[in-house]
Amino acid sequence: MPKNLLKLIMSEEDKTVLSEVFKSGESLETRASYVCVSHIKKIISDNDIKVKITKTPLGHLMRSFIERNTYLIRNRTSKRKICKVCHMSEDFSKLYQISSKGIRIALMIGCILRGTHSIDQAKSYIANKEGATCYSHRKETIDIIFEHLGISGIQEFLGCPRTSMGGLADIAKNFDSDFTVRQFSHAFKLLYMRKPKFLSSL
Repeated sequence: MPKNLLKLIMSEEDKTVLSEVFKSGESLETRASYVCVSHIKKIISDNDIKVKITKTPLGHLMRSFIERNTYLIRNRTSKRKICKVCHMSEDFSKLYQISSKGIRIALMIGCILRGTHSIDQAKSYIANKEGATCYSHRKETIDIIFEHLGISGIQEFLGCPRTSMGGLADIAKNFDSDFTVRQFSHAFKLLYMRKPKFLSSL
């Protein structure tokens, strides 16, 4: 497992707490150990309320453990951001910044075709240069534009006659009167190429 997903346990008190939680036959107290950050977060989540009312020695140790490791929870929260398309909070790894106006236009064409956005809503999104967007909306746009053009993949898109994309460029003219079919084709290809960092079906 990558070390950025692990925490080195050095404190004797933390080792005592973890040994008790895991009920392991081998005590963690005798050696330095790495523990999954996800396990530590779960321990905090499961015990945060309980230890506020306990007066046992282990309860006090657990309270100290939680106080020392609460920053792991804060870090998890800080890595979330609001998607500018659906306005939902999402993990930062599932978002990407769309700095290109052309790509934002291509994405909004897909949203309009799907019926999730009006022209005015699309204008608001396109005007916002802080375009944090869920990768899922990228896939939704790609799928609906392929469906609109009657194709099933990027190779067919690259072979599409420009005339078949005229209606898509017409939608774009609501946001930029000079937007051309060539610009749409280029922006869509860039949108397609911007694949997520995690496994995708595309």
